Amino acid sequence: MNEFAEKVRNYLGTTYKDEILLKEIQSFNPEIQRIPDGIYKHRGFHWEKHVLPVELSKEVYNQLPDAFKSCYDEEVRSFIRLPQGHVKFDTKYLNFLPDFRSHLITHVEVEDKSIKLHRGFHHLNSSQAMCFNYFFPLAREGKLEEILKQFGLGNEKVANGTWKFEKESNIDTKERIVEEIPELKQNRDITPTSFDFYFETESGEKFFFEIKYTESNFSGKNKAKTTDEYPQKYRLKYERIYKEAAAGIIREHDNKDTFLQNYQIMRNLIHLSKDKPRDNYVVFVIPEENAKVLEQAKQAETFVVDKYKENVKVLPWNVLIKIDFGYDLKEHYKEFRRKYFPEFALNLDHPLITLT
Repeated sequence: MNEFAEKVRNYLGTTYKDEILLKEIQSFNPEIQRIPDGIYKHRGFHWEKHVLPVELSKEVYNQLPDAFKSCYDEEVRSFIRLPQGHVKFDTKYLNFLPDFRSHLITHVEVEDKSIKLHRGFHHLNSSQAMCFNYFFPLAREGKLEEILKQFGLGNEKVANGTWKFEKESNIDTKERIVEEIPELKQNRDITPTSFDFYFETESGEKFFFEIKYTESNFSGKNKAKTTDEYPQKYRLKYERIYKEAAAGIIREHDNKDTFLQNYQIMRNLIHLSKDKPRDNYVVFVIPEENAKVLEQAKQAETFVVDKYKENVKVLPWNVLIKIDFGYDLKEHYKEFRRKYFPEFALNLDHPLITLT
């Protein structure tokens, strides 16, 4: 783990987590001034399943609101029902920042049920949650054009209804994988490429976003030591789908080793448009402090033919968190910076990088 990731995880798992959890507990009982002993099953940089523990010490039980005490069965040491007017609250949603939390929960639970939250979404350093927290307010309030300005496209307008989280590819769709590679039977083998965020402009330009935070790398595939060959599912996907899609975009599209060893980046890059040189953009958003991942992203443009180099963008978080989105969103993005980029982890005086 790099130094940046380690510092962030330690901060999120202690200082930040304690503060947010205490606020949530106080929403049930304002008189509680500290996190009661026993509220955690164990410490860590992730949220437990519920705000209130399954098993309660007598001290914790005594501090609960009366409405909750009546719902707790001491014999089985668990809540047998919830008090009237309260909803079962999964604490993974505490990863959504408070100003837009209710809207985000509605969005993923009701408005767009196709969204699949990652297995590690409950981790406080989830880059998926980070993506929601940054882009959802802009999409909802109609301010995504501020992002376009970072690419020198200030005159463009985002087309209504085109923004999407977890945007699935139209290249390696489930249907195509099943048709082209019948050998793959399991659901996890036929999962299409998905992008963390996506939108289109009124002029037809498409933006595919890949978001990173404390990840250690972009994933790649290696040959098995026993067979000196790549796992079947990746080899077949390359041979029957990706190789064709990469033609005309990736310099060495017929080099299986280069493609599979840079698997995640390559699957992003094949979505650059073949027909219009400035039609589709792939955008990598990464903290500058995550040097290894940032360097991998910068290398991405060397994989594509010259006419697509300007369509590959590396946008540092250090740039995005400096954008002024106006008074109404000021507090939200102040909280965003406090959670994801505390002062010890980020040099806020870093000069703004020009992306043109």
